[in-house]
Amino acid sequence: MSNGVRSFPLLRLPIDCLKHIVQRMEEIDKFAISLVSKRTQSLVTSTNLLKCRKINICVRQAVSIRIDLPSHNRLICSFENYQVQLDNLSPRNIKANVSLGQTERFIHNKPSYRFEDWLNHVLGVYGRCGVRTVIFDRLLPNFDTQVREILKTLRPEKFLYLGLPTFENKNEGSESIHEVFMQNFDEIILSNWTDVTLDDLLVMNSEEIKIRSDRVIDEKILNRFIKHWIAGSNKRMKYLTIGPQSNFQLVTIDKAAVLKGIRHVLVPKECR
Repeated sequence: MSNGVRSFPLLRLPIDCLKHIVQRMEEIDKFAISLVSKRTQSLVTSTNLLKCRKINICVRQAVSIRIDLPSHNRLICSFENYQVQLDNLSPRNIKANVSLGQTERFIHNKPSYRFEDWLNHVLGVYGRCGVRTVIFDRLLPNFDTQVREILKTLRPEKFLYLGLPTFENKNEGSESIHEVFMQNFDEIILSNWTDVTLDDLLVMNSEEIKIRSDRVIDEKILNRFIKHWIAGSNKRMKYLTIGPQSNFQLVTIDKAAVLKGIRHVLVPKECR
């Protein structure tokens, strides 16, 4: 009871009446009520009205789960206090700042919840979607030593975006970053990448590889990689795109050096 107003026993209503009420709720309210209990989660999912176009995870200043809705709004669960430690890869009691657009938001805390529990809840409510893309704009602590476990937690299915430079000590970091490159993604994007070696390219197992860098990869490396690809390496790769970080940058590549010893046909730009 608050300010003389009695609470309404919503869950005591008949199930058909409850479903009717849930169907008319705003999207963020449907998600909020799904967090109350397993019963309310089951109630929300039973209406079969919670749909999304895709679910992405962003690792920036905060770690966030981003749910793109059919209405082209985006429901975001942000975890600013989510810090992975070497001895505790799945800390509990992380708070979610849930928002829809610029005005609707609430903070929710489930003391027993880990990040995996939050993600499982989202995937359970939006049952037909998986995690399409994971975007790394910063490294999580111990990423170089626990990369396999972290990817299992975040569960990217299609695309991986690494918007960060490679490890400072390449000799120590190459083995773990290669574990990332070897995943069967549809597309992997390396942005702001400062150093790409031939070994990096050869272990990539994606259909499409995009590399955006302020520094062009050495033409000899590209030449050797293309020859390896022709000989049968990187069997899943269909497209390789290499370009500057910004559209305003001028990048010159010695095409003759890249294609030296390789049979090829030059196609005019206007040809599609």
